[in-house]
Amino acid sequence: LENTSLDQVFRNVRADVLKSSNGNQRPIESSQLTGEEYYLIKNSYKALIKNIDSLIDQKEYTTALEQLSGILMQDENNKSALLRRGRIYSFLGNHESAIVNINLAVKMYPNDPQVYFYRGRYYAAFGHHDKSLLDLNHALTLDSSYTNVYSYKGYVYVTFKQYDKAIFNYNKAIELAPER
Repeated sequence: LENTSLDQVFRNVRADVLKSSNGNQRPIESSQLTGEEYYLIKNSYKALIKNIDSLIDQKEYTTALEQLSGILMQDENNKSALLRRGRIYSFLGNHESAIVNINLAVKMYPNDPQVYFYRGRYYAAFGHHDKSLLDLNHALTLDSSYTNVYSYKGYVYVTFKQYDKAIFNYNKAIELAPER
């Protein structure tokens, strides 16, 4: 312990707390500490994500990106933050950054159909319809009842002027969720 830095002590404690709390408590980083008080932050970002969604709706992208960066500094694997950051970059026309963020989510959550759905949407928005269909189809292999995927596949097939396939997918979406 004689040659152990304070930073290393915090890393070790942080890892122990995360492990013992099953990821429910996340101590703040040592670089974020000020004053004499050290405390744990509950690993829940629901309220902050809701606020970020509101900022996105209001087109306050810079503020939303700053808040998402704060979440990702504490939890680099936060799927919601990565997807929203990709969404903002898409709105700003920064296609490369949008795909980079979605690819990070795909890498971290390879069995989650939502990440493939989002990447498929962005590929379609950026004119890469073949890649879009690959991701949308993969999302359906992971969850065949994912209604939004069928709806979006319908949209992609319309762009290809493959109306029979578009109608099939729209009808499947309606069959799965008639109330929508």
